[in-house]
Amino acid sequence: MSDDHDSWFKDAFGFDVADAAQRIQDEATQAAAGVASAVSQAVQGLPQATSGVIDDVSVATAAADDSGPADAPNDGQVRAANDDLLEFECRIVTVNKTGAELRNFDARVDAPTRFKTRPSAAIPARQSSAYTVVGTENVSGSVTWITDAGAGIGEVLEFEYSLFPATGRISPKARTATPANTDRFTKVADVSNGKQNEIRFAITPTGPPPSPQSFVSPVTITNDTDVLLRKTADTLSLGVPETTAPTTIPPRQSIDFQVRSSGALADPAQQFVAGALTWKPDGGSEVWSMDFTASAAFDPTANSNIPGNRFVADRAQINGKSFRFNLRNQGSPPTPSPDSFVSRVFVVNRTTGTLRLISDTLGAGVFEPRPRDTIAPNQVMQFAVRSVVRADSGQPRETVDGILIWRAA
Repeated sequence: MSDDHDSWFKDAFGFDVADAAQRIQDEATQAAAGVASAVSQAVQGLPQATSGVIDDVSVATAAADDSGPADAPNDGQVRAANDDLLEFECRIVTVNKTGAELRNFDARVDAPTRFKTRPSAAIPARQSSAYTVVGTENVSGSVTWITDAGAGIGEVLEFEYSLFPATGRISPKARTATPANTDRFTKVADVSNGKQNEIRFAITPTGPPPSPQSFVSPVTITNDTDVLLRKTADTLSLGVPETTAPTTIPPRQSIDFQVRSSGALADPAQQFVAGALTWKPDGGSEVWSMDFTASAAFDPTANSNIPGNRFVADRAQINGKSFRFNLRNQGSPPTPSPDSFVSRVFVVNRTTGTLRLISDTLGAGVFEPRPRDTIAPNQVMQFAVRSVVRADSGQPRETVDGILIWRAA
């Protein structure tokens, strides 16, 4: 915190931040044992996964004597009011890389997890489909697909998942059932996007592996508008589609597909991907155009453009050989970077009085949402902060930094 900020803070709140920080540091060692005990009790109502390593979670506690008014619970248990637990969304993606259509046989969630959007009735060959579930402490559920149902073959492919966002622990499973000829396909669970609350399941034909010189470029297209997008052109000049883009993208939804590189198999540097698509939003004449290129020898490129003033085509995001395109309404904020993260912060009030928030200053990050103004006795309140890019050290990094001050009522 800068000297100017310290001076402003002292004038506004009547105390010296630097002096307060020093006193906090001096008292930290003495308070450590008490804080550890308080945190242990505070998380009893949180996921059992807290026995593991907790990433991007901060816990703050306030302690007082054990006496209190009769109407305030004082049994040593910290309770979380339902409206103080933040909901989070988890995206479940099924990628069908086979030549067979997948039909939805069953989809369920384990309470209190609930569906925000439900799985599609079917996934055409070489396409993907996604749905979204919502939870507070964690999400868990399963989805089951049947292959070639009309042909009477009908392998049963079951995928199970669970995610604890506070710890980042993900437990995906891919199982098959009767009949016996399930060796036609290979099932893969991909949790590489777990930090972004996404779990992917892929179904691929069993056969010779692809060329080791080749690579795969995933492409994600998000329709962050209120209208349907219709595909008007889809050109792949270099590469082979592993999955293809659907013909439409509903409002507020994302689709993705994958392209495997092609070229001289003897030379990895001669592997390329190059494609272009156009989409027409309903209710207007605009055309959203995008293109992307990737190779083993050159930096990838991508472009995204739309004329007019109804929509904004965000700058294409490139991560390695992956591409993301986003279209949003004019005036709406851009979507967060795929490299950003969310820090979930728990504030535990173990006192007999209400805590009131008097300052919430972020040096870096964006509240999702802001903390509540008060915390009742023996309750835990939760808020979250999404990271932003800072380059204070000369190297751009996703960063969260803030200070909150509470006062006992």
